[in-house]
Amino acid sequence: MPAAAIRVPTFNLAFLPRFAAMSEHDSWPLRKSKPLRKEFMLAMGRQGFSEAEMQAALDRLGRTLIRMDAEIAKSGGAVAPGRRVRASPIFA
Repeated sequence: MPAAAIRVPTFNLAFLPRFAAMSEHDSWPLRKSKPLRKEFMLAMGRQGFSEAEMQAALDRLGRTLIRMDAEIAKSGGAVAPGRRVRASPIFA
């Protein structure tokens, strides 16, 4: 799933510098305060996601981009005027 795949590297880049500079005690309330991202932030911790988790996320993201590229090519290119964009073929 692209959303989950993009979160791992994004969280490492966006949040890790801030969390790494905080104590565990100070970072805990901030990590818990994000209800939609809580699990990712707790899993990331103050050290960030592991290299294996980063690589797995980048691999998933790469596969998504390959599928999207194939669907765009199959449809004749980017969205033509008047055509409705549908995500279902891309994420199938």
